[in-house]
Amino acid sequence: MTKCGGVVFAAYVMSDALILDGGFKERRWNISKIIEQGYIETQTFSVRTDPHQIIDVIRKEKVDEIMAEYPVTRLHFVSADGCWSMSDVLEELDDELFEIYLKYHFATCERNDMLGLSSHTIDIFKKD
Repeated sequence: MTKCGGVVFAAYVMSDALILDGGFKERRWNISKIIEQGYIETQTFSVRTDPHQIIDVIRKEKVDEIMAEYPVTRLHFVSADGCWSMSDVLEELDDELFEIYLKYHFATCERNDMLGLSSHTIDIFKKD
């Protein structure tokens, strides 16, 4: 809660990045079993989480739907870590290539077409 003119920061774990990273890239869990258990809808691949879980995942359109109910103006919606999880790749870059990656990341971190592919996002609002 904040007074009018105050700034609110919210962080999200994006569901599509979780599916791509954990279900396909790293195969941390069996995506077929997760679908079978009803946690991933097979037409849109939206994710349903259990209220007893510690973490919840979301898509940007759901964030927009929730935040539309509040008297706020979005200042930024930013990808914190870029497309999927790049940590394993970034560790291997030399300094020059890492600097180029940072320039790329800052140039693309607010593009709507890329936000759902980020594992983590930061939403910044100003209360009206």
